[in-house]
Amino acid sequence: MILQKIEIEQFAGLKNYTLELKPGFQYLYGHNEAGKSTICAFLSVMFYGLPPKKSKDGIKGDGRLFYMPWGERYMAGTVYFEDKGKEYVLKRRFGKTAKGDSCTLHSGADWTEIPIDAKTVGQHFFGMGADAFGKSLFISQLGAAFAKGKEDELMERLSNLEKTGDEDASIQKAIKILTDAEYELVSKTGRGGAILQIEQEIEQLSVERIAARHKNLSFRDLLEEISQLTKERDEAVSALSETEEKRKQAQAYEQYAARKEQRKQQQDMAERLAKERSAFARAEQELAEVQGRLVSYAAVAALETDVVLQLAEKESVCKILSEKEEKLSALSAEASRMEAELTEAENKAKKRVNVAVLSVAVVLLLLGIILGIVWHPVAFVFSAIGVAIGLLSLSGDKEIKQAKQDMAVLSAQIAEKKKEEAALQAENISQKLKQYRGELEFVFRQAGTDSLTGLAEKIETARTLEHKKESLEKEKQRLADSVAQLEASLKMMPEISEEPPVAYEGPSVKMLEDQLKRMQNEQLERERKLAQMNARATEGFSGTRGVSVIESELADAQERKAEMVKRYEAIRLAREAMEQCAEELKSNFAPVLNEKSGALIKRLTGGRYREVKVTDDYTMMLKTPSGTEIINSDYVSAGTCDLLYFALRLAVLQTLYDAVPLLIMDDTFLQFDKERQQAAFDLLKENPAEQILYFSCHEPAQDLNLTVQTISNN
Repeated sequence: MILQKIEIEQFAGLKNYTLELKPGFQYLYGHNEAGKSTICAFLSVMFYGLPPKKSKDGIKGDGRLFYMPWGERYMAGTVYFEDKGKEYVLKRRFGKTAKGDSCTLHSGADWTEIPIDAKTVGQHFFGMGADAFGKSLFISQLGAAFAKGKEDELMERLSNLEKTGDEDASIQKAIKILTDAEYELVSKTGRGGAILQIEQEIEQLSVERIAARHKNLSFRDLLEEISQLTKERDEAVSALSETEEKRKQAQAYEQYAARKEQRKQQQDMAERLAKERSAFARAEQELAEVQGRLVSYAAVAALETDVVLQLAEKESVCKILSEKEEKLSALSAEASRMEAELTEAENKAKKRVNVAVLSVAVVLLLLGIILGIVWHPVAFVFSAIGVAIGLLSLSGDKEIKQAKQDMAVLSAQIAEKKKEEAALQAENISQKLKQYRGELEFVFRQAGTDSLTGLAEKIETARTLEHKKESLEKEKQRLADSVAQLEASLKMMPEISEEPPVAYEGPSVKMLEDQLKRMQNEQLERERKLAQMNARATEGFSGTRGVSVIESELADAQERKAEMVKRYEAIRLAREAMEQCAEELKSNFAPVLNEKSGALIKRLTGGRYREVKVTDDYTMMLKTPSGTEIINSDYVSAGTCDLLYFALRLAVLQTLYDAVPLLIMDDTFLQFDKERQQAAFDLLKENPAEQILYFSCHEPAQDLNLTVQTISNN
């Protein structure tokens, strides 16, 4: 066999990976984690499938979980190879479970599919199972040593080949056939098998024979019991007939009562339908009235509470503005009045201040004095008159002064009023009042009212009508659904006409049916007992069989037991002879395997070890060069142990194959010293197999003269 190319879609840590291979010896070098061991495992899985799950080994014991790429749901790949002059393409896919697995084999020439069982691919091309493959053609990184398993396929093939020349012949198969035949007679545990069954049958027949003899004594009692039971059965038949008649009467009455109740329900439903229709018509009429009324409230129906509050606030502002406007008017009037009073006071003051009068008074005073002195004392009267006029004039000046003081106070009051009036005018009271009153009048006009109270009442009325409308619509829909449901129910109910009444007084149908069932069961039990008794009586009350029949069967069973015991002894002797023969066969092929292993070990160790003995469990015993001491392979170094088992594997392959098809090695010579590595590689360069794949993380020494192929998972 020649592996030509490996394509790994995804497997363990490798993804979209391709490796081209050649015939003969190939040294495949790669750093740690380059995927060397993964490629070896991939080849084993491609030909033999995933290894059996071993719970005790944790995640490494579950190949499906261990090799599944992280975060993926499958692993797959392809192997291109040549075998016996023909080219093949092997494709496999493994899912999360076995249900997702697939395996196809194609011809490399025309890609036609070749039918093959996924479990037998390795057996078909290598002629051995997975266990033998791991002990011969595939040497893992853990070392070349191996041990005997419970069912050692490799040892069996070597034994058959040595004795018969045919490695497919199997003494073990013959031993298994004899063992299975032995276990059919006596089980492996000793608690089953045909001999034990016949012994149980003999025991049962013995017990049955004793019982049959005792039963014959009670034959008379059985006949009396049959007579009594027959009488009870006849009486029960009459009682059943009477009860059945009552049940029919009760059934007719209950059917009449049920129809009467249905008729009443139908009438009640019709009355209820009429009421619901009437209520629906009233609701529809009332809804139309409410909808008609709502038309006149359409303008206020959409107004929210916030709008009314805003209008109320504006009306309150209007009231305040009106009061301020009235106050402004009052201030204007008061200011005008005060200005008029000031003008009047100023005029009065002007009238009181008369210089001419004062001058006249002075003139009269001087004239009276002059005339009184010059002319006559009587003339002093003019002076008195002048003084009087002057005094009157001075009295008028005081009033003018007081009037001026009053005018100053009045002017200050007028200025204060003007200031207050100016402050009110700055608020644009008239404009705001006009705006707010316009907005209120617009809303009131639209709503058909003249006040906020009337608007609120209309809004409340509109809401009440709207709620009533919604309630009426729901009620109308409910009544419509109820009417439709009642109409449908009435249509589904059959028309039941009046019928004559049926009279009945007695138990109900259910009670009578229960009574009939109980009576029928009792009657069935009587019939069963009666049949059994009649059968026993017919057979002479000796059970199902007579004593003579039982004794005949007992003798036959004892004869069959003796024959089985004789056969069991013969099979046991034959199995023991075959097992002894198998042991002898194993010892016969040992010299051949020892000779081939010894020659290889002598070459690889440079003559240090010349003779070797291989036991049937693959333990190797060595002779020292002096030949005076025998050493178990367990006591040599790890490197020497690997070398010994490497030689043993080659000897096994040379025994099994004329031409070894393939040898896969994963750093097998890691523990060899330089000289032994040289000897081992020289042996491999002689191509003891059609194709040898040697994977290693170490570059070989230059003096080994090996052609190296570098591999990488990048």
